Amino acid sequence: MASQTAQGPYSVHILEKKDYTKQHIVEFNEPLPPLAPSSVRVQTSLISLTTNNITYARLGHVPMFNWWDASPLPFKEGEYSNSEKYGRVNAWGIGTVIESTAEFVPVGTKLFGYHPIGTLPADKVVKISELPGMIDDISEHRKSLFPGYNQYYILGERDANSDKAQAYFSLFCVFFETSYHINRLSFSWEPSVGAVNPLGLEVPPPLDTWTKERADLKRAVVVILSASGKTALSLAYALRFLRPESERPRAVFAVGSEASRSFTESTKLYDGVLNYDLAKSDSSQVAEKLGLSAQDKIVLVDFGGRGDSFELWRESLRSISNNVPAIRMAESVPEHVQDIDEVNASFGSMLDAAKDTYVGNAFGMRNAGMALLGTKTYMTDFRNAFEGFMESHCVQCVKPMWGEGTSGATGVEGGWTKLTSGHVDPASGLVFRLT
Repeated sequence: MASQTAQGPYSVHILEKKDYTKQHIVEFNEPLPPLAPSSVRVQTSLISLTTNNITYARLGHVPMFNWWDASPLPFKEGEYSNSEKYGRVNAWGIGTVIESTAEFVPVGTKLFGYHPIGTLPADKVVKISELPGMIDDISEHRKSLFPGYNQYYILGERDANSDKAQAYFSLFCVFFETSYHINRLSFSWEPSVGAVNPLGLEVPPPLDTWTKERADLKRAVVVILSASGKTALSLAYALRFLRPESERPRAVFAVGSEASRSFTESTKLYDGVLNYDLAKSDSSQVAEKLGLSAQDKIVLVDFGGRGDSFELWRESLRSISNNVPAIRMAESVPEHVQDIDEVNASFGSMLDAAKDTYVGNAFGMRNAGMALLGTKTYMTDFRNAFEGFMESHCVQCVKPMWGEGTSGATGVEGGWTKLTSGHVDPASGLVFRLT
């Protein structure tokens, strides 16, 4: 069994489940157990923090997600062993294999995926994935998660030796993948794909009404809410650069806050940048601003627009045209911490099947793409597209804001405070070296 020294004590980032703004950095100083067969011991080395991390805490209890299960509390006794009160969320980033009993994953391997926050190593029972260049975590406690959270990319030598590459990988990979699926599958132009529901294949009624007509973007106008976010930027890029010219929409408009306008314009991805409040104006003003008529197809895509902006924009656009399919990929982050009843009500309202309104799931779409086009082909195409995206102007507009360690104002602790208080500029990406 090969190993690489990892010295304790270790840090563990813990949240209060009822109020994810309250965090605790707790020391773990117990001996690590012997590593089980067919396993790797992975120490998180670099992570990014984004609004997705708030979602993991806010909706971690929802049975379809089970995000609190990803990394159980490591303490057997004491205050921080109480899993009713406390929990850990993971973050997208890079982990280093420091011990291995799986011959196909040598010590020193860098893995991109969904890692615990802190320096306490995580043990994973692993197997070679059917996805090229990946391994799967098949540990018992992670079986309740969507498979995508248990799949880890093995970084190649170039990326494994570049902090910059790892930072951008952590900041953008999962967000770009979501939008790659939307663009190629839900807005497909390929006869072999047809029109894939944003939830994937075999979607039950009443959400199963996505059609080729809904998917067709030729001459359509696309309106994207929360347009400065990384998933939104990824979709705008895909619509502009990853489709045949004849299959591109007529225009793509960004909707966001006034504070994010300058950054959003700097990405050069949108045909116009609009304020959320425009939807409160008379619909004729909206139509004039976007160059819309009653004959236009308008596609609304929500990546977590502020407050009730989704409902306002949907109503405004549908008063202009009767052809306005809408996709909701995320809820907005509320201005205050909600109790569990408020969270459940808010999430439930997102799932309500209003006419021509669809919710999306990235892993459902990924599975559809692999089923329709073949696992190796589809995922290789995605990786090639992501490499091109990483070199794009819009990605370079986002500058990593580096932090060090778990504790303190310059570590994860300070980053979490900035994130949950809404003090992260869209032009900055929070990235932390942990080891």
